[in-house]
Amino acid sequence: MQKVKDLIYGKPIEQHPAIEEPDWKMLSSTSLFSVKELKRLYLRYIHICLEDGLVTQARFMYMPEVTSCPFAALAFNHEMEQTQRDHLDFSHFVRILDKLSPKAQPMEKVEYMFDVLQIDFDDRDLLDEKELGLLLKGLTGGMHAPHVLDALTQECWKNLNHERNHEHDMGFDGEPGVENHKGINRAVLTSHLCSLDLQNFITVQF
Repeated sequence: MQKVKDLIYGKPIEQHPAIEEPDWKMLSSTSLFSVKELKRLYLRYIHICLEDGLVTQARFMYMPEVTSCPFAALAFNHEMEQTQRDHLDFSHFVRILDKLSPKAQPMEKVEYMFDVLQIDFDDRDLLDEKELGLLLKGLTGGMHAPHVLDALTQECWKNLNHERNHEHDMGFDGEPGVENHKGINRAVLTSHLCSLDLQNFITVQF
Protein backbone atom coordinates (compact mmCIF):
# COMPACT_ATOMS: atom_id res chain seq x y z
CA MET A 1 0.00 0.00 0.00
CA GLN A 2 2.85 2.37 0.77
CA LYS A 3 4.22 1.89 -2.74
CA VAL A 4 0.83 2.89 -4.11
CA LYS A 5 0.80 6.03 -1.94
CA ASP A 6 4.33 6.89 -3.00
CA LEU A 7 3.28 6.51 -6.61
CA ILE A 8 0.26 8.79 -6.16
CA TYR A 9 1.91 11.47 -4.06
CA GLY A 10 5.48 11.16 -5.35
CA LYS A 11 6.84 10.76 -1.82
CA PRO A 12 5.66 9.73 1.66
CA ILE A 13 3.87 12.50 3.54
CA GLU A 14 4.37 12.81 7.30
CA GLN A 15 1.25 13.09 9.50
CA HIS A 16 -1.00 12.35 6.51
CA PRO A 17 -4.38 11.08 7.85
CA ALA A 18 -4.78 8.80 4.84
CA ILE A 19 -1.38 7.16 5.40
CA GLU A 20 -2.59 5.12 8.37
CA GLU A 21 -3.93 1.93 6.83
CA PRO A 22 -7.44 1.01 8.05
CA ASP A 23 -8.26 -2.07 10.06
CA TRP A 24 -9.79 -3.86 7.09
CA LYS A 25 -11.52 -6.67 8.96
CA MET A 26 -13.11 -4.36 11.50
CA LEU A 27 -14.23 -1.91 8.81
CA SER A 28 -15.64 -4.71 6.69
CA SER A 29 -17.58 -6.07 9.68
CA THR A 30 -19.54 -2.80 9.89
CA SER A 31 -19.82 -2.24 6.13
CA LEU A 32 -21.58 -3.78 3.15
CA PHE A 33 -18.25 -3.93 1.34
CA SER A 34 -15.81 -6.82 1.43
CA VAL A 35 -12.17 -6.26 2.38
CA LYS A 36 -11.22 -6.47 -1.30
CA GLU A 37 -13.83 -3.85 -2.22
CA LEU A 38 -12.75 -1.60 0.64
CA LYS A 39 -9.15 -1.68 -0.54
CA ARG A 40 -10.28 -0.60 -4.00
CA LEU A 41 -12.29 2.25 -2.45
CA TYR A 42 -9.23 3.21 -0.41
CA LEU A 43 -7.23 3.70 -3.59
CA ARG A 44 -9.96 6.03 -4.86
CA TYR A 45 -10.00 7.80 -1.51
CA ILE A 46 -6.29 8.54 -1.34
CA HIS A 47 -6.39 9.66 -4.97
CA ILE A 48 -8.98 12.38 -4.30
CA CYS A 49 -7.88 13.51 -0.84
CA LEU A 50 -4.70 15.09 -2.25
CA GLU A 51 -1.96 16.13 0.15
CA ASP A 52 -4.00 16.73 3.28
CA GLY A 53 -5.63 13.30 3.39
CA LEU A 54 -9.14 14.68 3.80
CA VAL A 55 -12.22 14.59 1.58
CA THR A 56 -14.19 17.80 1.05
CA GLN A 57 -17.53 17.90 -0.72
CA ALA A 58 -15.91 19.28 -3.88
CA ARG A 59 -13.45 16.39 -3.98
CA PHE A 60 -16.16 13.85 -3.19
CA MET A 61 -18.43 15.15 -5.96
CA TYR A 62 -15.52 15.19 -8.41
CA MET A 63 -15.71 11.41 -8.78
CA PRO A 64 -17.74 10.53 -11.92
CA GLU A 65 -19.76 7.84 -10.13
CA VAL A 66 -20.80 10.31 -7.44
CA THR A 67 -21.46 13.19 -9.84
CA SER A 68 -24.18 11.12 -11.51
CA CYS A 69 -26.05 10.78 -8.19
CA PRO A 70 -27.96 14.03 -7.39
CA PHE A 71 -28.51 12.88 -3.82
CA ALA A 72 -24.79 12.37 -3.07
CA ALA A 73 -24.02 16.00 -2.17
CA LEU A 74 -26.87 16.02 0.35
CA ALA A 75 -25.63 12.73 1.81
CA PHE A 76 -22.14 14.21 2.18
CA ASN A 77 -23.49 17.30 3.96
CA HIS A 78 -25.58 15.08 6.24
CA GLU A 79 -22.50 13.09 7.25
CA MET A 80 -20.58 16.31 7.95
CA GLU A 81 -23.45 17.54 10.13
CA GLN A 82 -23.49 14.25 12.02
CA THR A 83 -19.74 14.38 12.63
CA GLN A 84 -19.66 18.19 13.02
CA ARG A 85 -16.75 18.47 10.61
CA ASP A 86 -16.03 20.29 7.35
CA HIS A 87 -14.27 17.28 5.84
CA LEU A 88 -14.44 13.50 6.08
CA ASP A 89 -11.91 10.73 6.58
CA PHE A 90 -11.97 7.24 5.06
CA SER A 91 -14.38 5.71 7.59
CA HIS A 92 -16.92 8.47 6.85
CA PHE A 93 -16.28 8.07 3.13
CA VAL A 94 -17.18 4.37 3.44
CA ARG A 95 -20.23 5.09 5.59
CA ILE A 96 -21.74 7.33 2.89
CA LEU A 97 -21.04 4.85 0.12
CA ASP A 98 -22.55 2.09 2.27
CA LYS A 99 -25.83 3.99 2.32
CA LEU A 100 -25.66 4.74 -1.41
CA SER A 101 -24.48 1.27 -2.39
CA PRO A 102 -26.68 -0.89 -4.64
CA LYS A 103 -26.13 -3.56 -1.96
CA ALA A 104 -28.17 -1.54 0.55
CA GLN A 105 -31.73 -2.74 1.04
CA PRO A 106 -34.42 -0.49 -0.55
CA MET A 107 -36.07 0.06 2.84
CA GLU A 108 -32.77 1.17 4.37
CA LYS A 109 -32.12 3.53 1.46
CA VAL A 110 -35.54 5.16 1.76
CA GLU A 111 -35.21 5.57 5.53
CA TYR A 112 -31.76 7.09 4.97
CA MET A 113 -33.29 9.45 2.41
CA PHE A 114 -35.86 10.58 5.01
CA ASP A 115 -33.03 11.30 7.46
CA VAL A 116 -30.88 13.20 4.98
CA LEU A 117 -33.73 15.29 3.60
CA GLN A 118 -35.02 15.85 7.15
CA ILE A 119 -38.57 14.97 6.16
CA ASP A 120 -40.77 16.43 8.87
CA PHE A 121 -43.54 13.87 9.33
CA ASP A 122 -46.06 15.07 11.87
CA ASP A 123 -46.92 13.05 14.97
CA ARG A 124 -49.35 10.94 12.92
CA ASP A 125 -46.67 10.00 10.36
CA LEU A 126 -48.39 11.84 7.51
CA LEU A 127 -46.97 13.76 4.56
CA ASP A 128 -49.02 16.19 2.49
CA GLU A 129 -48.67 16.81 -1.26
CA LYS A 130 -46.53 19.93 -0.86
CA GLU A 131 -44.13 18.08 1.44
CA LEU A 132 -44.01 15.22 -1.06
CA GLY A 133 -42.95 17.73 -3.73
CA LEU A 134 -40.12 18.95 -1.50
CA LEU A 135 -39.05 15.36 -0.90
CA LEU A 136 -38.92 14.61 -4.63
CA LYS A 137 -37.08 17.85 -5.31
CA GLY A 138 -34.40 16.92 -2.79
CA LEU A 139 -34.25 13.36 -4.04
CA THR A 140 -33.66 14.43 -7.65
CA GLY A 141 -31.19 17.16 -6.75
CA GLY A 142 -33.36 19.90 -8.25
CA MET A 143 -32.52 18.59 -11.73
CA HIS A 144 -36.09 18.87 -13.02
CA ALA A 145 -37.83 22.02 -14.22
CA PRO A 146 -40.67 23.15 -11.91
CA HIS A 147 -43.42 21.95 -14.26
CA VAL A 148 -41.76 18.52 -14.62
CA LEU A 149 -41.37 18.24 -10.85
CA ASP A 150 -45.03 19.26 -10.36
CA ALA A 151 -46.14 16.56 -12.81
CA LEU A 152 -43.95 13.98 -11.06
CA THR A 153 -45.35 14.99 -7.67
CA GLN A 154 -48.95 14.81 -8.87
CA GLU A 155 -48.40 11.40 -10.42
CA CYS A 156 -46.69 10.08 -7.30
CA TRP A 157 -49.44 11.55 -5.10
CA LYS A 158 -52.11 9.93 -7.27
CA ASN A 159 -50.41 6.55 -7.08
CA LEU A 160 -49.93 6.84 -3.34
CA ASN A 161 -53.60 7.63 -2.77
CA HIS A 162 -54.59 4.75 -5.02
CA GLU A 163 -52.32 2.40 -3.07
CA ARG A 164 -53.64 3.67 0.25
CA ASN A 165 -57.25 3.16 -0.81
CA HIS A 166 -56.58 -0.46 -1.77
CA GLU A 167 -54.54 -1.53 1.24
CA HIS A 168 -55.09 -1.53 4.97
CA ASP A 169 -53.60 1.76 6.12
CA MET A 170 -51.17 1.03 8.96
CA GLY A 171 -49.16 3.56 10.96
CA PHE A 172 -45.37 3.42 10.92
CA ASP A 173 -45.41 2.09 14.47
CA GLY A 174 -47.72 -0.79 13.47
CA GLU A 175 -50.91 0.74 14.86
CA PRO A 176 -53.91 1.24 12.56
CA GLY A 177 -53.71 4.61 10.87
CA VAL A 178 -56.42 7.24 10.75
CA GLU A 179 -57.95 7.92 7.35
CA ASN A 180 -56.89 11.39 6.26
CA HIS A 181 -57.03 12.43 2.60
CA LYS A 182 -54.76 15.39 3.32
CA GLY A 183 -51.80 13.18 4.11
CA ILE A 184 -50.02 10.01 3.06
CA ASN A 185 -49.08 7.52 5.74
CA ARG A 186 -45.31 7.07 6.20
CA ALA A 187 -45.51 3.29 5.89
CA VAL A 188 -47.39 3.54 2.58
CA LEU A 189 -44.97 6.18 1.30
CA THR A 190 -41.97 4.04 2.27
CA SER A 191 -43.41 0.97 0.58
CA HIS A 192 -44.17 2.96 -2.58
CA LEU A 193 -40.74 4.60 -2.79
CA CYS A 194 -39.08 1.21 -2.36
CA SER A 195 -40.76 0.07 -5.58
CA LEU A 196 -39.89 3.13 -7.70
CA ASP A 197 -37.00 3.76 -10.08
CA LEU A 198 -36.38 6.84 -7.90
CA GLN A 199 -34.05 4.54 -5.97
CA ASN A 200 -31.59 5.14 -8.79
CA PHE A 201 -31.21 8.69 -7.51
CA ILE A 202 -29.83 7.44 -4.21
CA THR A 203 -27.43 4.83 -5.58
CA VAL A 204 -23.76 5.12 -6.50
CA GLN A 205 -22.21 2.37 -8.58
CA PHE A 206 -18.50 1.82 -7.90
